[in-house]
Amino acid sequence: MSGVIIAACLPNLLLAEVIKVNNANTTETNVVTQEEIEVVGTQERAYSVNQMGTASKFNLSSMDTPQSVSAITSTQIKEFGLFSLNSALSNAAGINVEQVETGRTYFTSRGFEINNFQVDGLGVLARGTKRGEFDTAIYERIEVVRGANGLMSGAGNPSATVNLIRKRPTQEFQGEITSTYGSWNNKRIEIDVSGSLDERVRARAVLAKQDKESYLDWYELDKTIGYGVIEIDLWEGSLLTLLHSSENVKADSPLWGALTLFNTDGSENEYDVSTSSSNDWAYWDSKINRSYIELKQDFGNDWSLTAAYTYVDMKDDSELFYVYSHHLVTTPANDTLLIGYASAYTKDEYHNVFDIYVNGPFSLAGKEHELVIGANRTKVKYDNESLYDYTTGNGFPLVGNLYSWNGSTPKPTFTDDPSNLPNGGQVKDVQESFYAAVRAEISDDLHITAGARISDWESKGGDYGASKERSETGVVTPYLGAVYNVTEHLMAYASYTEIFTPQSEVDANGSSLDPIDGESTELGLKTNLFNDNLVLSIAVFKIDQNNLAQPVPGALDVFREADGISSKGYELEAVGQIEDNWSISTSFTNLTIDAGKRDKNVENYTPNQTFKLATSYLVPQLEKLKLGANVRWQANISRDQGDTIDWTDPANPVTIATDIESKQDAYALFNIMASYEFNDNLNTQLNVNNVTNEKYLTSLYWPQGYYGTPRSYQLSVNYKL
Repeated sequence: MSGVIIAACLPNLLLAEVIKVNNANTTETNVVTQEEIEVVGTQERAYSVNQMGTASKFNLSSMDTPQSVSAITSTQIKEFGLFSLNSALSNAAGINVEQVETGRTYFTSRGFEINNFQVDGLGVLARGTKRGEFDTAIYERIEVVRGANGLMSGAGNPSATVNLIRKRPTQEFQGEITSTYGSWNNKRIEIDVSGSLDERVRARAVLAKQDKESYLDWYELDKTIGYGVIEIDLWEGSLLTLLHSSENVKADSPLWGALTLFNTDGSENEYDVSTSSSNDWAYWDSKINRSYIELKQDFGNDWSLTAAYTYVDMKDDSELFYVYSHHLVTTPANDTLLIGYASAYTKDEYHNVFDIYVNGPFSLAGKEHELVIGANRTKVKYDNESLYDYTTGNGFPLVGNLYSWNGSTPKPTFTDDPSNLPNGGQVKDVQESFYAAVRAEISDDLHITAGARISDWESKGGDYGASKERSETGVVTPYLGAVYNVTEHLMAYASYTEIFTPQSEVDANGSSLDPIDGESTELGLKTNLFNDNLVLSIAVFKIDQNNLAQPVPGALDVFREADGISSKGYELEAVGQIEDNWSISTSFTNLTIDAGKRDKNVENYTPNQTFKLATSYLVPQLEKLKLGANVRWQANISRDQGDTIDWTDPANPVTIATDIESKQDAYALFNIMASYEFNDNLNTQLNVNNVTNEKYLTSLYWPQGYYGTPRSYQLSVNYKL
């Protein structure tokens, strides 16, 4: 509740500053001026970025962008030890991190799953689940555009777009080594070196290695990340960028599924925080290799052409252990019978993404405007396979209950397919798009951005018996936004944008249903405070999802189009600096979801209120000491689990307990940080996470769940070369 109180009071706390700034007699422009990209060896000033192109490729400031945009900067990543994508996005305004397993995560925003992810502005096709543990060592910052972003993304959900911006070379030499040790034998080293090789060539290399145990029983993780990038000035105005990254993650005894949250009689389970449903022989290894080439040509007069291509090779290899409940009327009260389910899983996935665009300014009717025109082609193909053990008796062992589970059963022999069922699949998706947008200066105070994306989509193949065959041609996703300067430092904006998701379901005539449409409307105010060093924004949004496939009663494999999920709400965010020594990033989100006749659990497991705060303060009296705090609060969530039924006699099932509900009360996580700079080269930092040792479930996105990390510590030493 403290988070809600702080968020509710935030506008009032800053009201005096708003009035002072907006009434000031000044000629300053309304561009955010704080530095955003960390330069190794200097003191960062803020948690915000000057310009972001994720929403439109116009590289606009936050103030000039007619949507809600945020960034997790390298300063925040370092200060709070945000080594994974999960921990970084948990600090982003309006983002919920649904970590359902140790190696699988869903991200949601405004009530919808996020399935548009980009790296340096190049995106993959709509795929929301993130496997493994994405490391942040190679990224300068993470940009987020909330709401639909059909202009730059095409297919997907009207939730948000996440753009990971990789580190680039610097002109001057810089380097640093950071060593970290933390709870549960968490060991990490990170090396980052950058500089010029000659007058025309610059390079940067990053190496990170992390090996850690866990508060979860038997779970261990080993990560190795390598990254190299070269920039070459080919000729006047021409820049060639070549880079490659490799991420190798090995997980021992990971969760596949999670803990059963209720007993056969409907009573709630209460486990130790360390309880795991995994097995001592289980593993999940992931490898990701990304290669990237970009050529940018400046033509003068601020016009440029950018062409980029990326190739991604992702591989999963795993042997996993799942635990499910088997309900019997003879099960004692406050107990449940659990059975193991073992499987070997492999997946090979390949991405080919090409994007080319030209952009620049032009004059018309005495006004200055900007134009971007581009084309994009994305191809993703994958094949996967699951194998089981139906022959030795080790594939489905009796677990009993998790209170006495020791994580040990004989290892199965993975050679079997499920009887009469497909054990994998092969799928290829191709999306080709053309997009164009113009940012028009209607008057000195009014700018309008209008554009559209035209997309063709084709998917072939099948996955575990489900056909993925579908195609769409000429799907238009429009974008319209306006920004109006109310005063020198106060902006009002409005935007409307769409997004689509193709469907493979068919109607009674055998015709494929139209794509799912997503519409996002947003109104907001943004203002600069404290000498343009802090941006305060207030946004009101409404999102509707249409044409969602719904089964036709009494008809097998026949569907009709119906309304999907809708959401509405408001967001408050303040990012930047209150004074030279004090940086802050804080947000509050209030969300209302209407699932209609769809899955009501979407309304239940999504918190309707969240509050986030990250702040750091360089103590003036001890100029080498910096103190920081990170707070995340969310309202209560729940999940309807249905009934427990004894199916011993399928002809006469016996209902044991009804209307079972799993709950997670509202909770707050408090993290603190202290760093001390001994000299220009040596710095040490202590982080304490979950200071109050809060016990909480990470998610109720699935019917199962597990507990988040208890109180933990980590000490880092950074040495600048």
